[in-house]
Order: sequence, then structure tokens, then C-alpha cells
Amino acid sequence: MTYLDLDVTNNESVASVVKQVIDRFGHIDVLVNNAGVGATGAAEEFSVAQTQDIFNINVYGVMRMTKAVPPYTTAASISALHRVLPARIFDRIVRRFNRMPS
Repeated sequence: MTYLDLDVTNNESVASVVKQVIDRFGHIDVLVNNAGVGATGAAEEFSVAQTQDIFNINVYGVMRMTKAVPPYTTAASISALHRVLPARIFDRIVRRFNRMPS
């Protein structure tokens, strides 16, 4: 397994990681937008800067990755680009996949 440092709030970081993946594997099969942060408390307690930081990761980070990856997907995997499913649904899919013959 290969781990790469990625800052989804930074265009250069996104471009760099996508390039590293393409250089190593030649294409991308699946994009899982899994970066995200949460916050607790009343909305009026947050500064505009804090809210912008949350949106930069949770919304614009998804947009950056979703725009950066499709040019490098294969025709067979284009439909596999997705956002993270709710955990209970994702777990069901993984369980079914693990039962499939290889």
C-alpha cells in the first residue's frame, strides 16, 4: 500500500498527488472523496474564517479532486467516481465484495 500526503485545500497539492499516481499507475480507477472535518456548537459561535476552512475541505476539496481526476480515468472506471457512501451502505458493499470469488 502506498500513502501520499495530500492537502485537498491546495491546488498544487492536488495536482502533485494526481501526477504521482498517474506516473506510477498510468490511470485512476476510483476516486473516494473521504477528507472531511466536522464542528460542534452553534453556527453563530463560529467565525467566518472557521466556516471557510470547513467549506474549503468538505466542499471545495471534493470539487478540486473531482475536477482533477476524470482526465486520468479509464473508460471502464469512469462510472466508479463517487463520493463516500454512508458507512452502513459502504460496509454492505465491502462485505459483498469480499464474498465474491476472485
